[in-house]
Amino acid sequence: MRVLCDQNVPRKYPRALRETDGVTVTTVDAALKHDASDAEIARFAEANGWVVLTNDDDFYVDRSDHGLLFVSQLDDPAPGRVVEAIRRIDDAYETHSDIVETVPDGWA
Repeated sequence: MRVLCDQNVPRKYPRALRETDGVTVTTVDAALKHDASDAEIARFAEANGWVVLTNDDDFYVDRSDHGLLFVSQLDDPAPGRVVEAIRRIDDAYETHSDIVETVPDGWA
């Protein structure tokens, strides 16, 4: 799975995902620009096969044809639980663009 971390996702998640086999991870800061809009992020993710990891529920409203993983800032799950959830989600979906899940939310 290719995971694009939104600007406000805590750094602990991309750091943990970089150490995970089968997962390619980048951040909006690295792939686009820090102030990229949600629409720009969505277009980039769709065009390049990325699943967006975000804590911004605006992505639910303006849904494009890219995968979406939502992590709650309030729950602040441990990076290991998020990684395990993403592994299980990756195994459960044939097409990453179909993914719309909250992590860990029962996946870990």
